[in-house]
Amino acid sequence: MLPHTFAAPRRWLFAGRSYCDRIAQGAAPTLMTDARTEPSVADNPETLDLPIGAHVSFPIILSTGVTWGMLCAFSRQPRQDLTDRDVAMFGIYADMLSRDIEVQVIEGGSAEELELRIDKLIRTDLDIHLQPILSLPGAIPQGYEALTRFPAELGSVETIFRRAKYDDRIVTLEEAVARKTAAIPMQMGDGFFVSVNASVTSIETLDFESIFPPHVRHRIVLEITEHERVPDYAAFLSVLTRLRAQGFRIAIDDVGAGYSSLRHVIQLKPDFLKLDRSLVIGLLASREQRGLVKALAEMVQSHGGVVIAEGVENPKKVVMLERLGVTMAQGYLFARPMPAAKVLAADG
Repeated sequence: MLPHTFAAPRRWLFAGRSYCDRIAQGAAPTLMTDARTEPSVADNPETLDLPIGAHVSFPIILSTGVTWGMLCAFSRQPRQDLTDRDVAMFGIYADMLSRDIEVQVIEGGSAEELELRIDKLIRTDLDIHLQPILSLPGAIPQGYEALTRFPAELGSVETIFRRAKYDDRIVTLEEAVARKTAAIPMQMGDGFFVSVNASVTSIETLDFESIFPPHVRHRIVLEITEHERVPDYAAFLSVLTRLRAQGFRIAIDDVGAGYSSLRHVIQLKPDFLKLDRSLVIGLLASREQRGLVKALAEMVQSHGGVVIAEGVENPKKVVMLERLGVTMAQGYLFARPMPAAKVLAADG
């Protein structure tokens, strides 16, 4: 029996994998209030023999994006009162299962072992690279984005951060990144800013005032990752107001790739809006993308903000970005990320 999280307690029988594979087409969330009326499964032997009435299923997706399997459940009687709310609840259970599977099957160890591995990453294997952010026109460096790097044999940066998130260690990891970045502004020219990626959870939780000394806070840009939902905008805005009062500036990262980009822009009024590379890649060929970039630039500039284009690799796109009102850019066209020590040595 599932916990009583539905509108009323419901008894479910958890289906075997073979039936689940057949009934859940395309590894997508599925809701059937009466399987006997669904042409795709009405003639399955299990539908009649068990019998199967209502059916709910949700894909179990690992942090790598791979669909590992399906969480399926059914009742013996049809249930016309099932709604999308029930499917969403199954999504929560599927997410919980994916975390256990990630640790025990994919990671090959216990949650405690994974925690020790993340602690080792923080203590010994965390390095900071810097990639310049330049003004347009002219490609004049204005600041740097701090990018985390780990030894290649440990997996991609994205995978390591996803593992930390699934193990509820993302704040610990992002705090370590912020602390390692804190000394960088003091070692470079006064005119440069440094941006640091931070999840919504870290923004709400970490004491950035204790991490960054007062005299460098005006040179720190906190980049809010666009892949995490803001649960309470009023509370989050209160946190941002406090941070801004301390001198920090705010950026929204990867706009166009995550949750509610437009709402983020309207509600948070960022100092910097960073266009995801997916909006830049097709810029020359897509009138729709150009229109979107121009609209975002106008929206941000209306409250004094600046748009930064990420992933710029083509000189023709620089010209187009300037026409659309984008005034900053970063990408391989200008420079690849380099170890912070090397950048600081060159700057000195």
